[in-house]
This record gives sequence, C-alpha cells and structure tokens, in this order.
Amino acid sequence: MALAFAGLAPGHSARAAKAGLRVASLDITATHIAVSAGANLIAAASAGGFRAGSADLVLDAGIVDIGHPAEPNLELLQSLRPDLLLAAWPLAEDAPVRRIAPALTLDLFGNGDDWLTRIERAVLATGERVGSGETANEARAAAERQFNEAKQSVAGREIPPIYLVNLNQDGASLLVYGRNSLMDAVMQRLGIGNAWASEADMWGWSRADPQALMDRPEATIMHLQQYWEGPGLAMRRLTSGPIWNALPQIRTGRFRILPPIDIFGGLPSAVRFAALITGTLDSRQTAR
Repeated sequence: MALAFAGLAPGHSARAAKAGLRVASLDITATHIAVSAGANLIAAASAGGFRAGSADLVLDAGIVDIGHPAEPNLELLQSLRPDLLLAAWPLAEDAPVRRIAPALTLDLFGNGDDWLTRIERAVLATGERVGSGETANEARAAAERQFNEAKQSVAGREIPPIYLVNLNQDGASLLVYGRNSLMDAVMQRLGIGNAWASEADMWGWSRADPQALMDRPEATIMHLQQYWEGPGLAMRRLTSGPIWNALPQIRTGRFRILPPIDIFGGLPSAVRFAALITGTLDSRQTAR
C-alpha cells in the first residue's frame, strides 16, 4: 500500500530553525512526537541514528545529537539553552537533566489505553504546549486516513491471526509482541488479530521459546526485523533447528519477514508498519 501522506512517510525530515519554543527531545519516542507535533526541535537524543537511516525519521543536520537517551550529554544540552525538554520514557523527578529546562513528560506508560492512542494523545498535548496545535491535529488526521486506507486494502479477506516476533540473537528464543506494543495497537486498528494472547511487559513483548507458537497452528508468523540486527546469524541458528522447522506454520509456508520499524516510534512508525503488514499479507517472502 502506498503511503499517501508524505508528511508521515518513511524518510520524513524534521528540520531545525522553526519558530516557537526551542525543544530538546530526550528519547526516541519523544523525537517522533516532537516532529509530528511540529515542534521547533533543536536537539535530540540519538540524533545520529536518525541521520544514519536507522529510524523511520530523518533529522536535519542542524538538530544537535545530545547522546544516548540513558546518558545524555548534560554540558552540551545546557549550552544549547532549550526552552523545553520533551520526555516520553519515564524521567525521575530528581533527574539532573531537569535542572537545565522545564520538562514535559508524556503519559505513555502505565495506563489502560493502547500505545497508539497514547502516542496520538501525546502528539496533541505537545502541539498544544509548544504552540503548534494545528500541525499536531493535521498529523493525527493524516495518520488516521492512512490507517483507514490500510484497513480497506484488506477488508473482506479472511486473515489468520499473526504472531509478530523478533528472533533473539541467542538463536534459541524469540520476542513476541503483544499488548502495550505499538505494533499490536496498529493491528487492532486494521482489524488484524494478534495470535499472542499472553501478557506482555510494559515494553510490549514477551520472551518465549518457539514451542509457544504451536498454540495457534492456524496463525502466520511474521519476523519484524530491527535496525540493530546483524547479518542474520540469529535467524540462521533458530531456523536451522528441528523445533523451529516442526512448527506447523513453517511446514505450511506461513512465515513472513517484515522490514524494520522503530518499535518505540510514533505516528511515522505506526503508518509505516500499517503499510508493511498489509502489503506483506500478499507476499510469499519466506526465510532462506
């Protein structure tokens, strides 16, 4: 499915030098939210990764990289004199970064709404806070249109439930995405069932052995690649084993591979995933 709204397409570029409050984002999710909300983003954690193509956004060279989200460069951040810090991940009340500028911490963890609904709410709240509410509303509406298009593209079809997994580097286990994940929330919007019914942690996944996928033999298994994956060693280790090859989904050819998305991303990642999963339902791509 083509992405109809360029503002949310993969490779969407966030540029510095806008008007309004000077915002620094402290984590990957906050960067996505700031861009969708139309904020004047001057600095971002892990900005280099966005520019290297290892993300669903492309950040302009003028946006300063303040380091890893777990340990930002406080001296550099202070020298930039931001008006507002934006944090989507939990930020301690006594975090040293709070001494640099006021922080807007977004309510993305620990409530009953799905991850996509929380992202949408955070985009609107950020837009209101930084004075770009119209841009934020437009981004949300554009994403909703694309979700509807993706849903229509598979309407009326009998789609089996899907196990969405990531093969661990140990080559013996996998992560299964469930509730609290962005991908599960998108699948719900599209009317696609998630075969994984067990509880997931706050990050949206469960660690499991391949045998766990036998509970729903009618399901399709989709491996969601990640930007940090190596040259496929984990997949070769797991898929060459007898347990994996005994799975009914593997024996009947119901295994697909999806290109990576930012699993902690925002609206651009959600739109990208919607396009990928609906497009892959017609694909015959399997592991080699």
